[in-house]
Amino acid sequence: PDLTAELTEEDYRLNRDPAMKTILAYVPRKSLAETLNEALTEGGVDLAVKRFREFKAQPINRYASTEQTLLEAGQRLLNEKKPEQALVLFQLNAEENPHSNLAYFALGEAYFRAGNKKLALENFEKSLRINPKNYDVSERYRQIKGN
Repeated sequence: PDLTAELTEEDYRLNRDPAMKTILAYVPRKSLAETLNEALTEGGVDLAVKRFREFKAQPINRYASTEQTLLEAGQRLLNEKKPEQALVLFQLNAEENPHSNLAYFALGEAYFRAGNKKLALENFEKSLRINPKNYDVSERYRQIKGN
């Protein structure tokens, strides 16, 4: 962690160590995964999106990689049979990671589970345009298109 502590003349005279005080008072921040899981449990997907945006608004997190965390949170919702809520996180993930084939694959799967075959296929196609060699996406695309 980045911690700073200023040593003042008074600290020096009184033999105080502000660096040690800062270290001892340090409380690590929760990971994005912990934050999203808590938000999903306490307030649902809207609170999770709010917490995500707060996380990204912090300068230290502006360029943080969030794709895997959003995919896992969305997958949790799919596993809980909440595809409409998963869609919200997967759409956010696609916005944050527009060049990720996994973002569109997950979004397509959520659309399919929510009953929207057309949007599922469109997102699988986007995923395949980004990475045409992704076997899982091409197989899922064929399965859904064949139905």
